[in-house]
Amino acid sequence: NIKTLLVFILVGVGIGVGLFFLTKTTYVSELTMSHKRLNNGQCYDMVNGLTEIGGRDRDTILAGKLGIEIKMAKQIKNISFKLNKVNEKAKENDSLLSYSDFKIEVKVYNKTILDSLQKRILNFLESNEYANKRKEIAKFTIDKYEDKIKSQIVAVDSLKRIVDKSILPRSMGNGIILGESVDPVKVYQEGMNLYRSQLNLSEQRELNNSFEIVVGFSPAIPSSNLLLNIFVGFICSFIIGLLWIKKKPR
Repeated sequence: NIKTLLVFILVGVGIGVGLFFLTKTTYVSELTMSHKRLNNGQCYDMVNGLTEIGGRDRDTILAGKLGIEIKMAKQIKNISFKLNKVNEKAKENDSLLSYSDFKIEVKVYNKTILDSLQKRILNFLESNEYANKRKEIAKFTIDKYEDKIKSQIVAVDSLKRIVDKSILPRSMGNGIILGESVDPVKVYQEGMNLYRSQLNLSEQRELNNSFEIVVGFSPAIPSSNLLLNIFVGFICSFIIGLLWIKKKPR
């Protein structure tokens, strides 16, 4: 029985080693993405739609969507959407309808393409027509508002120059300009408020993208391991061997 069991174990270990060398090693990595304008459900459809493509044209279609060479597309096994662990606990609360951060997991055959793939995925998501239309509307609004603020800043600057020249020394009051009482402090405060508004608009313009990478791809982890294959082959063959011996007629 011991010899029979050893044969089973050797065969099982051999199969495990053989599968390791015969199958392509895949590397798993993920990045964290923040977004606006598209909810998580819409992002889910976009991301998973990249590799949910069948047939011979799969690599050609994927290359076209990401703007990469077919050679690189062949190195991509899968791209998938994942909720953050915090959001996984809230699936019953329609987390796919929220705008929270999410992860993108990729499985590739060549881990050296991850840096380039990260940029391509970001460009693909950012080029979404639905989000782009709203991005252009936001940009138009920001530009119009900024033009208005700029004209007001010019007017306030002119008023400040007049105030500087027209303030008369007095023991009490705010000074006299063209016969009307003027508070110079309020004039300068308004100029500062307009300047803050202009800075705020500049920030909005810089952050007008629909998607941003919060954390880039993590170090790639191989999905298969020789020692693990040997261990699994050993355990499986050992159990099968025991069952065989038990059922074997005596």
